[in-house]
Amino acid sequence: MADLTLSLKPKLPSVLDRSLYFGTSSPKKPAEVSLSSFCFLFAEIVGYCRQQVKTTTEWEERLASIGYQVGLRTLDLCVSRDKAPKRETSLLSMLLFIQNSCWKMLFGKPASSLLENESEHTYIIVDDDMQVDRYISVPADFADLNCAAFVAGIVRAILSEAQFHCRVTAHSSENPAEFPNQRRFRVEFEPHVLARDARLNEARKK
Repeated sequence: MADLTLSLKPKLPSVLDRSLYFGTSSPKKPAEVSLSSFCFLFAEIVGYCRQQVKTTTEWEERLASIGYQVGLRTLDLCVSRDKAPKRETSLLSMLLFIQNSCWKMLFGKPASSLLENESEHTYIIVDDDMQVDRYISVPADFADLNCAAFVAGIVRAILSEAQFHCRVTAHSSENPAEFPNQRRFRVEFEPHVLARDARLNEARKK
C-alpha cells in the first residue's frame, strides 16, 4: 500500500512577523537588518536630501519628509502585528504606544523615556542610544545638522495618521559627555488636539 504521508515544508514566518530592528547578530537575538547595510542606505538618503538645499533647516525638512512616508507604513504594520489592536484616543496612551510598540518594532527596543513639559504642553521621546545617524558625517558648514530629523518625520506621521496632529523636531543630547548618541524628539501638539484630549479626560472622570 502506498505511503500517503505528506511531506510538509516548515512554514516560513510572515513578513508581518519579522522584526525590523538592526544591530549586531547574536545567537539569542539575531539581527534581521544589517547595521552596516542600513547605514550605507541611510547615508545615501542623507546625500540625496543634500541636493539643492541651502540651509540646515531645508536639509532636515527633506529628511523628515522621507521619514514621514516611512511613518505612514509603520503605523499600519504595527497595528497589523498587534494581536488585540485598538484605537488609542488618549494623547498619553498614543505616545506610550509609540515609545514601546513602534520603537521596539523599528529599533529592537523601547525608547528610553517619555518626558512631559506641563507648562509648555509638550512631550519629549528620548532615545539614549539612537543608531540611525551614528555613523553619518556632514560638511563643516552644516555642523548643526541633525539627521535624526528622519525619525522625527516617522513620529509625526504616526501621530498625524492617528489624528493627533503635531509638530515634531529632533534634538541632540543635553549631556553629550554621558549620552553622546542620545536623541530627543520634541512633540508639540496642535491646540485642537490638546483641547480634545482635555474633554476626553474630563469625560472619563465622570
